[in-house]
Formats: sequence, structure tokens, C-alpha cells
Amino acid sequence: MRAPGMAIALLVPYYIASLWVGLAVGVKRCHDRGRSGWFMLLGLVPIANIWMIIEILCLRGTEGPNQYGGDPT
Repeated sequence: MRAPGMAIALLVPYYIASLWVGLAVGVKRCHDRGRSGWFMLLGLVPIANIWMIIEILCLRGTEGPNQYGGDPT
């Protein structure tokens, strides 16, 4: 059996990379909705995080270009 330190040494970089990619995708989605990336911080607020989840996962992006760039579709 391997030492637990080996598992931690492998999982920490994976966790950091996953966190980075998740935040990047979330901020990109916020920009699709015409919101700042700081909107992702709403996920840290109890009850208010429900609105963030609904807006990011369920609602369509803005039609046409917005202040963050052109329409991705």
C-alpha cells in the first residue's frame, strides 16, 4: 500500500487545475449572460447562490454582442 502523502501529492495539482478550469468556464458563462466574472462570488452566499446557479446553467446568453464580446452562437 502506498503512503497517503503520495495520493495528496497527486490530487492537489489535479484539484488546483480543476478549480482553475471551472472558474474560467464560469466566468466565460457570466460574460455570455452580460455579467461580470465577479458574479461567480455569489456562489459563496447561502440562498443567493441558487440564483447564480439558475442564471449560469439554465438561462440563455444575451442576444448579439455585449460589453464582453460578440455573440458566441
